[in-house]
Amino acid sequence: MATSIVCFGDSITSAFGFPELVRWPNQLQALLHDAFPNEYEVYNRGVGGNTAQEGIARFEGQVAPHLPGIVLIEFGFNDASVAEPLLIARNIPAAFEAHLKEIIRLVREKKGQPILIVNHPILKNGDVVQFNGKPYIENYAGYTDIVRHVAQETNTPSIDLESTILAANISLDDMLSEDKLHLTRAGNAIYAEHVFRGLKPILADMNPPATDAR
Repeated sequence: MATSIVCFGDSITSAFGFPELVRWPNQLQALLHDAFPNEYEVYNRGVGGNTAQEGIARFEGQVAPHLPGIVLIEFGFNDASVAEPLLIARNIPAAFEAHLKEIIRLVREKKGQPILIVNHPILKNGDVVQFNGKPYIENYAGYTDIVRHVAQETNTPSIDLESTILAANISLDDMLSEDKLHLTRAGNAIYAEHVFRGLKPILADMNPPATDAR
């Protein structure tokens, strides 16, 4: 029986606006099938606009049925957003951290393996100033570090897309859409490849090769 891999997050995960085969979770499925035929089944459980707190609210109905298995947890972009009429983020940093930890707890409670995704790098969009008078990229600053901190504190594996994509010198203009945050068609392929590369060593650690007992 194939192991479930649930991609659990927001609009970056859902990759709305593209045909199913173009969306990065579907491309991840193809990469996994080529490397590990019939061993993994990928499920896309991304919902546009979701914060980590809203993810918790749909965990039982959309994620738990696929566990035990692996959950790729990807939130932060909406958590950091400051929307009218608020002057604070939808999930202030302390709340974002607490909600990520709660998702990890829920996954482990169902005997699943949580894996945190550190979101990809984004570009400044000079036309977008949020309700607190600051550009979105400034409001978002620090949220990737929270994901890294939670990964370390909870001993949860992570896939750091910000670091690997920057290290690969990938053109963000090609990878990101006009809003400087969501993925293009090419960006979905890049995303799938980097998630796959980050996932492979984690899968190897979870499934060490059998040793000769003789």
